[in-house]
Amino acid sequence: MQDIPLFLVFLREYIVQKTLVSSKQFEAIKDIIVSFLIAKRGKYSSSFLNSSLIILVAIAIVAGPIIAENNPFSFTQQYDQQNQSSVVSYNPYETALSTVISSKPRDKVENYIIKSGDTLASIGKKFGVSVDTIKWANDLKNDTIKPEQTLKIPPVTGVVHTVVSGETVYSIAKKYKTSAQNIVNFIFNDFADIDTFALRSGQLLYVPDGVIEPKQPKYAAMAPQYANAIAGVRGSTNFIWPTTGIITQYPTWYHMAFDIASNALPPVIAADTGTVTFAGCIIRLPDVS
Repeated sequence: MQDIPLFLVFLREYIVQKTLVSSKQFEAIKDIIVSFLIAKRGKYSSSFLNSSLIILVAIAIVAGPIIAENNPFSFTQQYDQQNQSSVVSYNPYETALSTVISSKPRDKVENYIIKSGDTLASIGKKFGVSVDTIKWANDLKNDTIKPEQTLKIPPVTGVVHTVVSGETVYSIAKKYKTSAQNIVNFIFNDFADIDTFALRSGQLLYVPDGVIEPKQPKYAAMAPQYANAIAGVRGSTNFIWPTTGIITQYPTWYHMAFDIASNALPPVIAADTGTVTFAGCIIRLPDVS
């Protein structure tokens, strides 16, 4: 370990000495060449120029076509490549097989002809609207559609409303559970008076983010009917309603009965003549074997 510092000192001095010697030799050779050129100046200039010109011309002739062919900035090459790629990728039937949907906001309801394989979800995704929006615009009760059927596609998720006399932006917004500001902010809605946002009877109004709540089924009160219960007599199997009210639950595999509700507390009568042989509830589980 003690010899390493000594070796490094020796190596540094050796490199410095060799560098100085080499520099002196280079300077001596350079002085000789410079003296020769100064003494012979002009004697070889003509030959040197002629030889240089011939060499440059030869290089241009040989290397010119190679450089032109491989030049990445050649306009002709780029044009040929673009033209070739466009010809190769051209498909005359491509536009007939797909529908191009513009990314710009739409200002009106569009008609769309259903194709094989379409679903309400895929159509909604294609046009950027919800499934419910399409169902409301076309008065669809379920998700069933068929090819060649025409659907109306609103320009925005929500409801398309036909204005009737007396309606306002506020009443329509309340009807469809949204804000009046959403209606006003939709740029393709037209108003009879831009200051008061008055509406014209019969005009189409787009209600962004509006919803149509499903109608709740209404049950009519059942008229009271009576059956005579006679012991030991077989029933006619022509059942009548045992009371009045609304049906809150229908029979199912775990609840084989009708549930009838009524706040009036009407009397409960027998549904048919006959003898009661069992009172209770039997649950029959489905056979899964």
